[in-house]
Order: sequence, then structure tokens, then C-alpha cells
Amino acid sequence: NAAPDQEEDESENDDSEGKRECKSNNGGVFGDDRQSSKNGGVVLRYRYELVQDLSYLDSDLTEDILPLLEEAVSDWLLPAFFPDECLEIDIFGMRRLQYGNLRGLQSVNIVGLSGAPPDLPLDQEECYYDYSGSSSTRDVEHECHVVDGSVTIYFPPNRPASTLLSATTLTTLRSIQDGMNSQALAKMSHPAILQLTFLE
Repeated sequence: NAAPDQEEDESENDDSEGKRECKSNNGGVFGDDRQSSKNGGVVLRYRYELVQDLSYLDSDLTEDILPLLEEAVSDWLLPAFFPDECLEIDIFGMRRLQYGNLRGLQSVNIVGLSGAPPDLPLDQEECYYDYSGSSSTRDVEHECHVVDGSVTIYFPPNRPASTLLSATTLTTLRSIQDGMNSQALAKMSHPAILQLTFLE
């Protein structure tokens, strides 16, 4: 369940079945992320490519763009982690379907998640995929970045994370891959993101 001070930020709209449009707060935090004293959070890491529209002169990659993407990743995962509480996300005018067996995540009693630690651009890495873009964005001045991404998942203190980690890791990363490669996460985050490509 969400912490009391998050309730106003996380939901503004309820449906007739009691579900709501869940939103993480600053840093992509939702639920109980204060388990470190007993069980601690488990950090899942992944890499992706981000094509940045350089015409957004006031938008810094690490200070402005990546924090919004981190929050979008958390929001994208919420209906999978908390399906009885959170509505599916409305992207491109339709509710997205759950990816694979993501509904099974609820059975492991995830109690919270966070966008921490911050995603970091890997300046020495070169992008593998070329950006083709659409007819309206193909000629936009842009730059591609390889980024080290992460999300932290919090399990109940009475359950060893090691027994839950394998299945949770696989399904979580598959969901992030789906959100990035479909460009749904680009649409949910910052307009300077022209393209996202999940790597590993």
C-alpha cells in the first residue's frame, strides 16, 4: 500500500471497481520503500539507448530527461505489481495489456519500488542502433546515448528476496523492454526523447 503522504499524488481518478490511476512520486517511488533495515531493496539493472532531440535546449539529459523517464518506468510497472489497486495505463488511446505473466508479480507480495539509483549515461559507449525517425523527426538534430538503467524492488521483510528474485527479474525486465521498444515509455516521459531501445 502507498505511504500516506503519497496518496494524493498517486491517484486522482478511481473507477467503479475501486482501482485507480496510480502514479509514483518524485524518484519513481511507490508503496513501501523503507524495507532496508530488514530486507533491503533489490536493484535490477539494465541498459538501453536513448535518442535525444537536441532542440530542447533547456533540457539536460541527467537533470531533466532521465529523472522523468525513471518515473515513467515505475508508473509503467505499477499495474503489473499492484493489479488489484492500479488501472492499466492508457497509452496511444488504449489500455495496454499485461505483458506475459506479469500478473504473477502480485503473488510474490511486492511491497514497493523505486527508480533509484539514478540512470547514468555511459559516455564511453557508442550506440548500436541507427535512428531513422519519422518523416517529421528524421532531420531533427539529435544525439544517441547508451544508458545504465536501474529500478529497485522491495520485498516483504518476512520473505527472503532470494526466493523471489529470479521470476521477478525476468518479468520486470521484459515489461520494461516492452515499454521501451513500443515507445510507450518515451511518450510517457519527456518530449526530448525521440526513441528508446532496450539492450539488455
